[in-house]
Amino acid sequence: MSVLSNEDIDKIAKSKILLVGSGGIGCEVLQNLVSTGARHIHVVDLDTIDLSNLHRQFLFRRSHIGATKADTACSVVRSFVRPDERSSLVLRPTVTNVITDTDFSLAYLQSFSLVINALDNIPARRHVNRLAVAGSVPLLECGSAGLLGQTSVLVPPTTACYECAPLPTPTSFAVCTIRSTPSKPIHVVVWAKERALAPFLEEEEDGEETTTERPADGGDEDEAVPDIADGDHARGDAIRAERAAIAAAVAAGRVGEALFRSY
Repeated sequence: MSVLSNEDIDKIAKSKILLVGSGGIGCEVLQNLVSTGARHIHVVDLDTIDLSNLHRQFLFRRSHIGATKADTACSVVRSFVRPDERSSLVLRPTVTNVITDTDFSLAYLQSFSLVINALDNIPARRHVNRLAVAGSVPLLECGSAGLLGQTSVLVPPTTACYECAPLPTPTSFAVCTIRSTPSKPIHVVVWAKERALAPFLEEEEDGEETTTERPADGGDEDEAVPDIADGDHARGDAIRAERAAIAAAVAAGRVGEALFRSY
């Protein structure tokens, strides 16, 4: 039995929806909306796809790295729809900053039946919230922190808005997305960390393995820094051995050992 009535499904199909953010939450919301029958969705996001996004933003693949999230998400979700139904589906991506873009205005927001926030920062959430309150546009606020997720249905002026209740003081700073154009020092720090660890964490592509052997006839330049080079190779060998041990533990069903080795 369907949870939604025919009237509900018809209302969803006729609604014009604005999705702000196409990251971890936005990817899932977008495909769920289309699967439910929504046929007119605008997607706004300023980010591009990074390697660090792939484990939690499931519309994206390695080949999408460097592409814009909004464009890619719309393209991938469109491919899920039957060819004979694609002509009736409007997915319009926009790559912009909702705070600084003057086109992201009150009049623009009022042209939608529903706004869904799937953002990763509070200033942008507040900006969209204030426009929704000013324009009396229903807003579905979505967010996550660690293993927790939350949603709020805000219907101005009937319900309280996003900023009406004080937010708890965060005890830690969580970086949801590493931006290709960093806006905070922490984004640069995390990007540098990912870049430094990438050689040790990524699998070799095309089945090729990295050799740790040095040329037997290495010249003076090779011998000038033997300790550093040997240390790097030793660390690489140790990491590869540890990863092999974790894989073996998982294959043997020794989950406890695998978790212990992972941390």
